[in-house]
Order: sequence, then C-alpha cells, then structure tokens
Amino acid sequence: MSSASSASINPAQQAPGLSPRVHTRTHFQLASDLLVSEGQSAREVFDAAIQLILDWFSESFQRTIPDAVRRHEDFELERTGRVVFRGVSIPERGIWSTRLICAETALPDGPLVPGQSVDMALRLGEDGVRLALRSFIPLDREPHEDPPPVLDVLSARIGLLDVRRIGGQPWMLQTPADLQALHELLLDRRRAMPVILLTQTDPAKLQTRVGKFMLPPEMLARRLRLQAHVVCLPRELSYSWTDMVGKPWSAFLGAVRTYHPQLNFETDELYAHPLVMADKILFWRWNDLTAEDAFMEFLVSKVGEQTVRRSLDLNGVVFDADARQLRAELERARIEQEIEHYQTSVKTVDELTSRLDRVTRVHAEELAALRERVQQLTDDLEVALQMGAEAAEDANRSRSTIHHLQLQNDALRQLLERKGAGQDQETPIPPGYEGMAEWVETHLVGRLMLHPRAERSLADAQFEDAPLIYRCLLLLAGHYRNMKRGIEGAKAAFEQELATLGLRHGPSISRERAGEHGDHYFIQHAGRRHFIESHLRNNGNTRDPRRCLAIYFLWHEESQQVIICSLPAHLPIAIS
Repeated sequence: MSSASSASINPAQQAPGLSPRVHTRTHFQLASDLLVSEGQSAREVFDAAIQLILDWFSESFQRTIPDAVRRHEDFELERTGRVVFRGVSIPERGIWSTRLICAETALPDGPLVPGQSVDMALRLGEDGVRLALRSFIPLDREPHEDPPPVLDVLSARIGLLDVRRIGGQPWMLQTPADLQALHELLLDRRRAMPVILLTQTDPAKLQTRVGKFMLPPEMLARRLRLQAHVVCLPRELSYSWTDMVGKPWSAFLGAVRTYHPQLNFETDELYAHPLVMADKILFWRWNDLTAEDAFMEFLVSKVGEQTVRRSLDLNGVVFDADARQLRAELERARIEQEIEHYQTSVKTVDELTSRLDRVTRVHAEELAALRERVQQLTDDLEVALQMGAEAAEDANRSRSTIHHLQLQNDALRQLLERKGAGQDQETPIPPGYEGMAEWVETHLVGRLMLHPRAERSLADAQFEDAPLIYRCLLLLAGHYRNMKRGIEGAKAAFEQELATLGLRHGPSISRERAGEHGDHYFIQHAGRRHFIESHLRNNGNTRDPRRCLAIYFLWHEESQQVIICSLPAHLPIAIS
C-alpha cells in the first residue's frame, strides 16, 4: 500500500483515555456492497456483518462483547487505556456505525498499527447492505500494505462487491460471454475500482523467457484484493476483445491496461486509461527493482495512491461523527414532540421539568457531535488541499519533464532536417486506415495527437486516398507545428507543401456560426472545451465523401501539439 497520501489531524484520537490528537494520513478506504446470496435477506446479511465485526474485535483485542452490544445498542468499549471501540446504532434508519482507535502506546504486534484509527459503518436499505471503511495512521508510522484485517473477514465470510465480487482471485476470461461481462463491468457507472487487464504473452516475439502473463495474476490479485479487479485475457480471445472495443482501447501480446472508473469509450482520452506494452515492462525501473518486479511494485503503488485519493460513494452510509449528530437530532425531535403533547396533558411541573432536562442533555450531545463533525470537515479540507497541492506539483513536474523532452526531440529533429535527413522523410506511409492511431503514436507522439472523436470518425472513413491523409498529418506535425512555434521559414515551407499536395488551409467556421451547430465544432480536452479552429481541405467543390477530404484540427498551446479533431469527412453544416 502506498504511503503517499495526505496528512490531517484525526479527531478519532480524542477518545477518552487515549493520547492527544496526532497528525495522521489516510491509509485505506473502501465503499462496497455486501453480497446477499440466494435465500438470504438483506436484514440477515446486515445482522451477520455486525456479528462478524464484533467477533473480530473480541478475538483481536481479547475483549468480551456485552449482549446489549450484540443487540445493536450504542456502546463504548475500552481495553486498558490502549484501545477504544465505540458504536452508534440508529435502527429506524438502518445505520450501524463504529470507530476503533488504537493508542500510540498500543502493542506493536496487534492487528492495527499503534495510533491507527478505523471508521467502519453499515447501512441497511431496500437495495441491500452497504459497507464503508476509512483507516488513518500516524504520519511517522509505516503502514501495512494490507487493508484492515476485518475486511478480509467480511470478504471471506459474506462477500464484498464492486459491481462484481472482489477479494483476491483473478478473473480468468474463458468465453465470449466473459468478454461481454467484462465490457459491461467497464462501462458500469457504479464501478469504483480500476480494472487491470493482463494479456497473454508471446515469448517468441519478446525473444526472452517470460510467464504466461507479464505479471503473476494470483499474486497481483491478492495484493490488490480490495483495490482493483485483476482480469486475465487469453490470446484466443484477444482478437474478439479488439473487435468489441476497438484497437486503440484493446491490449494484447503481454500488454497491461488499466481501465479506470467512469470509462467512456466515446469521449475519454486514451492516456487516461494507460496501456503499457510488454517490451516496456521488460525495461521498467522502480526504486531498486527492474523488469516485471519493478512494474509490479509500481502498479501496486499507483493503485494504492488512487485508493486513498478517490471520493467514496457512501450511498447512505454514515460514519461515526455524522451518526452521533443524526442520533442527537432524532432524539431531540422525539422529545420536542413529547413536550408538545405533555404541555396540554401534564398535571405536574416535575414531569415537564424532567423532559426539559432531557432536551438539555440531548442538545449538549448534539453540540458535541456537531463540534466533532466540524473538526472532521476541517481536517478533510486540509487533506483535500494538501492532496490538491501534491497533485498540482506532480502535474507540474510531469509537464516540465515532457516540455524538456519535447525541446530535446525538436532540437534533434531540426538538426537532422538541416543535414537533409529529417525523420519525417523516412516515415512509412501505410496504404489504408487500419492502424492509423498506432501510426500516429509511433511517429508523431509529442507533436500531434488524434482526439478520441477523430479515432471514432475513422471507422466510417470513405475517402479513397488514405495515403494523402498520412501526408497531411506529417505536414501538420512538421511544418505547421514549426510555424505555430515561430520557427523561421516554417510558414513558407508549410504553404509550399500545401500547394504540392493540392490542399488549402483555413478556418473551420466562425465562432458565431459554430454555436448554431451544437458540439460539432467543439471538443473536450484536458478538462476544457475547445473550439475547432482550423481545417485542411483538398481542392475542388465536390461533396462526394470518397473524393472530398476535410481534416479538422486545433493548436493546443499548453502541450505544443496539434490535436486532430475529426477526419476525413466534412462536418455537417447543420444539425440533422
């Protein structure tokens, strides 16, 4: 488990008898449905989960659980000043919420790290049972890679779901029906965990000894058992998978692909769901490791970072501080109703005074819960701000690295061009459309990219002169990009090549008219909406898609790239 999560001050450390508040970081978090098997009711699963959690605490900390606690009453259990376990039950809302806190002086060989705290809660609803857990550890403690062990108990005895069951076994695809199930899992909006697709290797092509998959599926699935779905794609199904999702979104010959949640094949950019080829894995470096071992540790680390940073879909689950506040609010409402009733029927001042005293006590409990909740929200804000700062710093470092690499590549390319050996002069020109996306990634990376919308438009391409399109892409990645970057002589070279190819360059449409046509002349890229400003056209006025070429693109200043937005057909001039 990665330790690169953010720091906060955990209000859990204020429990009676424990050490003062300490700086902590998020160690693990999970939101999952519990498996309701055939013949079971959600109520039975809810009750069974509570008993398993209590049994785990009893066995782990040698503490007897009172019968009242097993009947879902509120509780606070303390073990010699080292561990506090408390819980809130709100049966009318189907809520059971706990907080487990280990003191800094807790025994180091226990099931939790000294100073660790765990919020765990259940919700019983009409749609089933939902579990949520958050774990915090002190900044100066090394975290366990594994999640809190109580989750393994629940996973083994009941079953945890992230759309499909999770818990440590790789999913070995075997039939076309399995491919369809995988496709549905990827697109399911409820999925919160990444899907890591391992593909079967071809040792002959790699010219070295490798396993059936570049990473051992059982080990990877065990290490990521409550953080990711590990799926294995055999060679005999890889072509069908490519046909189903398209070559840019597929993986094969030992490659490892990570499909993140909220996947949309139509609008997402490929780099958001990274693909790592087998030959790159063989040369991977991570810390002091190399090759497959290095990539395994890298992947586990990155998934761990994403686990603690993602937003949990609680779906009605209420953690300890919120549960205490909610219980106080409900109790206050009940007492106020009683007072309103007794104001018309009470015969003694003592009875009314007693109820007023109860209101005062409940108000005090509600105020304490609100204070704790405010502190928790403040700490969560600190976490979010620090996570944002870390992400921004990582992004800046990545942008800086990419920028320097682009400068080096551009300098080398210009040197070759001055010597009459420009790289683009040797670039092969394929005869057809198949593999155009891979061709762009291989030969034009860092200079030109195909937007997912452009990749989709290639599926319906009818323009007969496909080699001309490749030459247009080389022109845009070369002379046009140099012109936008202010390279001397690039504008003249661009215009000369336009004439040679029989092309003309101009605005796609005016911004005023673009707004009349919906999203035809706009794309989403890097979290922003961009106007498709330019296009290349071949000479002539025909609208026959077999002979009419139109390549729509824009210049992205931040990345210094040309983004191809649509090709090779004309965009509609009106919404049909």
